[in-house]
Amino acid sequence: MPLLPVLKFVTLKFGVYYEACTSSRHVRLGLVGSLPELGGWDIRKCVLAMESQDHPDCWIAVVRVPENCEFQWKWVVMSADKSLVFRWEDTIHSMKSGTTSGRLRTWWNGDVNFFPGLRSDCQSRMVRERTRSMPVKTYKVMPDNTMMGMLGNVVAEMLEILQIICQFFFVIGSAMLVGIQNENNQY
Repeated sequence: MPLLPVLKFVTLKFGVYYEACTSSRHVRLGLVGSLPELGGWDIRKCVLAMESQDHPDCWIAVVRVPENCEFQWKWVVMSADKSLVFRWEDTIHSMKSGTTSGRLRTWWNGDVNFFPGLRSDCQSRMVRERTRSMPVKTYKVMPDNTMMGMLGNVVAEMLEILQIICQFFFVIGSAMLVGIQNENNQY
């Protein structure tokens, strides 16, 4: 009976800088990709990242992947229960794993840097991009793994309208206050 080849794995520590709404423990970053270890593009099977305690806004996901394997991945902002996706990274990252474990660092939609070894969580000197925490579109993950758009655009439009209304009342209130002060100065 022929022996099957032994599949070897390397450990990759993925890291991304992203300012999320971490005031809520229900918002998390996830890593999803083409390998079964990354969920096979099924958002409900993605790897949830943890925010680094040493470096705020640095999210870490550790995954064992087969050696010398080509794969793709994206970061997503999602609910901790994996039922809602608030934002997908625009960039699809591609790479081939080698025979060495290491760290993959990036910022949202940025280029990826590979560092051999697993010694630290984040590179503190790495420039990070501040991103809007407000989702552009919110998706509901359906049982057949399709996504249905909901809420995100409506909420964004409502917030813009609310901001305009607040600015309007601020201007009116300021004008009224100036008018009252002018009346008081006349007497």
